[in-house]
Amino acid sequence: METKRVTQFLLGASVSICMLLSVVAYSDNTGSGAPAGLIEFTSETLLAQKSEEAQLVVDINHCGKDELMLLPRVGEVIAQRILDDRAANGPYSSAEDLLRVKGIGDATLEQIRPHIEIK
Repeated sequence: METKRVTQFLLGASVSICMLLSVVAYSDNTGSGAPAGLIEFTSETLLAQKSEEAQLVVDINHCGKDELMLLPRVGEVIAQRILDDRAANGPYSSAEDLLRVKGIGDATLEQIRPHIEIK
């Protein structure tokens, strides 16, 4: 019985050491202790990301598909629908005009409203 406990302890210790060595082997050299290739999220990086999102403003009457895809909840399909609608119906005169685009409802409009302008 004692031999079984010792074996289990040694096996557990070996696994723990291997895991520790894996983390150390993949650590970067910046001293942050984060594994290489991973982004370390701090309050500063999250605030910077929020700041970038807040600064994003797209002129929906003059932008292209790639710029539209930067908007929240707008992927390739919705971006193309916006371009097709703009080509068919002319420039947008208000943000509410986006509601005529299939796939854009009130919730989506409210999320993208702070990020669009109409010129």
